[in-house]
Amino acid sequence: MGLSPHATKQPYQYGALFPIVLIGLGLRLYDLGSESLWRDEISSLQAAQLDLRQIVDNRAADFHPPFYYFVLHYWLKLFGSSEFAARLLSALCGTVSIVLICRIGTLLFSERLGLLSALIFALAEFQVHYAQEVKGYALFTLLNLCSFYFFILLLQQRARSYALGYVFFTVLLLYTHAYGLFGLAVQNLYIFSTYLFSNRMLRSELRLWLSLQGILLLLFLPWLGFLIDQIERLQDGYWRAPPTLSSLRKTFAAYSGSNLSLVLFSVVASLPFLIRSRLKGSADEHPLRLGNPVALVVAWLAIPILTPFVLSLFVMPIYLTRGTIGASCAFYLMVAKGVDSVRASPLASLFLVGLISVFSAVNVFQYYAKPTREQWREVVRAVDTQAQEEDLILFQPAFCQTPFAYYSARTTEHRPLSAYLGRQEQKEPLLLLPPRVWLVLCDNHHPDEHVLKRLTAGHQRIAYEEYFGIYVSLFAQTNAK
Repeated sequence: MGLSPHATKQPYQYGALFPIVLIGLGLRLYDLGSESLWRDEISSLQAAQLDLRQIVDNRAADFHPPFYYFVLHYWLKLFGSSEFAARLLSALCGTVSIVLICRIGTLLFSERLGLLSALIFALAEFQVHYAQEVKGYALFTLLNLCSFYFFILLLQQRARSYALGYVFFTVLLLYTHAYGLFGLAVQNLYIFSTYLFSNRMLRSELRLWLSLQGILLLLFLPWLGFLIDQIERLQDGYWRAPPTLSSLRKTFAAYSGSNLSLVLFSVVASLPFLIRSRLKGSADEHPLRLGNPVALVVAWLAIPILTPFVLSLFVMPIYLTRGTIGASCAFYLMVAKGVDSVRASPLASLFLVGLISVFSAVNVFQYYAKPTREQWREVVRAVDTQAQEEDLILFQPAFCQTPFAYYSARTTEHRPLSAYLGRQEQKEPLLLLPPRVWLVLCDNHHPDEHVLKRLTAGHQRIAYEEYFGIYVSLFAQTNAK
């Protein structure tokens, strides 16, 4: 029942993993506080600054469980709420995940493949991006890896410490993001299919697994009622459009860093299936005691993507690429497996590692070279410098007002544009407007033509500025003739 001797970490792996972790940490810390917080990050900060009971109520009204906000609550108390400090939590979670995916690759396949998967993960622009946001996705990825790490250890050797570790991290995973349920579905599918279709699992082992799932259910019960209520509210009306097949391509392009990288990653990940001959030292030397490790990784990749995709088509649209971030770990493992499948040819293997590294480095460079988040800090600086006390600032949509107010130190009146619109069919000029009006648009929203006509009937635009994701106009009252 023990691990294969090949799956035992050799001392050289520590030395090889260290520079990979160092590179990954550097990428996640670089320029960490340079961009202003965008509205979702500000929402996270505002939720985390509530007391614990209020956090539960706040998250119950949303769709995300509260654990990340609990952690962020105490993190902010210790390190403050600056852009750098608030994002540092995610950066550290993303760095620790590099070590976890290396260990998983080692347990499933080999030390070499563990290091390859760590390198791919460390350089992935998708992972760097979410390790630099005040959102729960980096923590979700880390807990997803922890859950699968102890799950794999349990497959290889029953031990109380492994069972405790599995339950602990899986519960935290479920309390971090609703998509954690799809990772749990992968594990259960693997266990039950192994029991039904092979002779490798004893009834006593199945009973142990069922008891662990019962414990997980009991521990998740306090949030289950909230989750059911959230699902019912989503079914009553949800604005997101159903995904298409193009959504799946975009998801894998996001994992890869670009459409060009997707071609490379897809070809490499397919190599284990294209190469018919089994190479000595492949997955057969490092089998899971209960089944095929490649099957586990493929299920880990497919189910967290396809399940919400199918639900979005036939039940309600819940599919989000960022929600499937846990499946990206399996994708990187498959790419690493593809590189490892040609190791009989050292030059070919080295060439693929170099190509993947170069493509990933280019993607990360492009990520740093241009803004990726709404520039609220810059917008507020410009408006606060030029605004007069009697000015009115209008926002469309209304939620654009929240990030502006977060950064602004002025007492200038802020209102949603909708507060002045009245019914859509009205054609009259907007009433009760002061001499100068600012219009701030975000989230790719633009007022339709008749709204602009109503706004400009008594005013004319005298200034206009574009920022990343935000458009600012200044209108001044025209002289009456």
